[in-house]
Amino acid sequence: MLRRGFHGGGHVLVQRGLVVYDRHCAAAEDIGRTDENRIANLQRDIARIVAIWEDARNNFAGEGGPYLFGEFSIADAMFAPVAWRLHIYNVPLPPVAAAYRDTMLAHPAMIEWHEAALKETEAHAHYDCVAEEYGGPR
Repeated sequence: MLRRGFHGGGHVLVQRGLVVYDRHCAAAEDIGRTDENRIANLQRDIARIVAIWEDARNNFAGEGGPYLFGEFSIADAMFAPVAWRLHIYNVPLPPVAAAYRDTMLAHPAMIEWHEAALKETEAHAHYDCVAEEYGGPR
């Protein structure tokens, strides 16, 4: 499960379905489109990410730290954008995955990334309107 998740591009649908744009989010490919198949695929992808995170935390992290394999690693860096997207879209997560997401959001590099994004001055109303449909920017 873990190997397949890391090498199989498991979070591509999340990247395509939950796009981070500056300070806001937008549905990626067809803005405003409600495609049941795309939504089902996105939900399946999120469930797979949760399973990967829970597997790593429960089976490999031990007491070594709060990240996937205990201490911060390249695996955590790979999942940083995914954690951010799940946070911005208020995706409900089970406790282990939610704790990992929160740990990632508290990482100094993630805080710096967020602060830099808030300073962006370029805006596109088209994307901002879609963000509002998803509950507004965080």
